[in-house]
Amino acid sequence: MPHRVGIVGCGLAGLVAARVLSSSGCEVVVWDKSRGPGGRLAAKRSPHGDIDFGAQYFTCSDSVFIEQVDKWVENGVVVPWEVSPAVIDVPGRIEAKESSTKRFVGSLKMTSISRELEKDIKSLVHYETLITSVTRHENQWKISTNEDTVGVVDTVIVNTPPKQALPFLEQNSELHKTVNSVHMNPCWAISLTFSDPLDLSIESAFVNCGKLSWIAKNGSKANRTQVPETWVLHANPEWSNDNLERSPSDIESLLAEEFFTVLGIERKRYIHSIVHRWRYSIAKNPLSSDGYLLSQDKTLGVCGDWCNNGKVEGAYMSGYLLAQQLLRIKQ
Repeated sequence: MPHRVGIVGCGLAGLVAARVLSSSGCEVVVWDKSRGPGGRLAAKRSPHGDIDFGAQYFTCSDSVFIEQVDKWVENGVVVPWEVSPAVIDVPGRIEAKESSTKRFVGSLKMTSISRELEKDIKSLVHYETLITSVTRHENQWKISTNEDTVGVVDTVIVNTPPKQALPFLEQNSELHKTVNSVHMNPCWAISLTFSDPLDLSIESAFVNCGKLSWIAKNGSKANRTQVPETWVLHANPEWSNDNLERSPSDIESLLAEEFFTVLGIERKRYIHSIVHRWRYSIAKNPLSSDGYLLSQDKTLGVCGDWCNNGKVEGAYMSGYLLAQQLLRIKQ
């Protein structure tokens, strides 16, 4: 009988783990409360084209991930983003920077990556399914929603933000304590679409002053809508945390004003906007040991970018490394 694995959460790490385990003969089922895959690889639809709202790009350094990215590039799933983000340390003072860092983006939008990973395992994934309990029963794990038991498996993988993972972990266990020690910062993100180009000298910038941490012209990436012109703004963690419960309309007004201020330009009229709150955006203190976590009996694993130094590569490698370890245990 195949080894049965249940995965709670369909972020990048969960998708990678599902693919590795499924291709190695495990019977895999994935549940996610969202309508689609990807976690931080998020894009929003607008009347003026899709907009990357979560991770803006990714880099690669691990040989396993580099090999995967090379395949994605060859197959047209991702493309290089030829950009050197400027730096803004003082409002109105934009410092151009030359960068040798290779940055990549999804070929159409960032979710192109998660859709590619999902392609071969789509039948295994159940969306819009909120898992509320994971309980041990006679050497197996019972996976349940509020209404019903949806799976009985040999091994469980949890791919959620740490706070959402805690209810599935044994109280007072080392695993529970470790997960509870990781704190996630929020991020308010907005997009502003302008009918007329802003004619700026930059296409992206790291912002180290005021309310923002990042700005980017979405159309500077391949295969995105260029006209009208859309900019994505990410607020910094401190400001996002201090303003976490403010209304979206307040956030839009404050961050739009800040956008013009940090660029040192007159306020322009925009024709469309989207506001989104990432409650669990970036780990303040990500883990960095094995890249994943395992229960003492090695039947419950936890993965995600916050288990592995953060970022897109961290998420990919977290799911990959956990899956490989589970396969070694199973042998």
